[in-house]
Amino acid sequence: MTKEGKNNNFYETFKSCFLLNIFQNFFSMGYILLQAWFFSNMVSYAMQYQYNLVIQCSVYLVILTSIYFGANILLKNKIDMLNEISYQVFREKIVRLFFMQPRKKVWQFSPGEIRKNIDLDAKKVADYHCIVLPIMISNSLFVLVTLYLFV
Repeated sequence: MTKEGKNNNFYETFKSCFLLNIFQNFFSMGYILLQAWFFSNMVSYAMQYQYNLVIQCSVYLVILTSIYFGANILLKNKIDMLNEISYQVFREKIVRLFFMQPRKKVWQFSPGEIRKNIDLDAKKVADYHCIVLPIMISNSLFVLVTLYLFV
């Protein structure tokens, strides 16, 4: 496999992991908004003594929750698998960068220290790029949409 193939595979993995995390965050936010809407409808129907509509909203809420948890489990499994792949790719890049240092600097570390440092660095980088960054972007977009709706 050429270098370009490895880079394309890395970017494809990163892009799919990033997009799935953003989709999961928006999916969760949409579920929360729908849940709040159903609860507000249930309260307004209860205040108007329309109990059949309260029961109907509660059934819809149970169905919505079941669908949400089922889809969330499937998304979580896919995201965990892509996060592990991204972690391995980042680890490979960090190993390559570590051993490109001058030989004198590499020999200062024991093999256990090298492995521990590489694993920690790769985990930090993969967590930031594949988990923290999508959450920050989707939350900032959610805040902007909320501000737009209030204005």
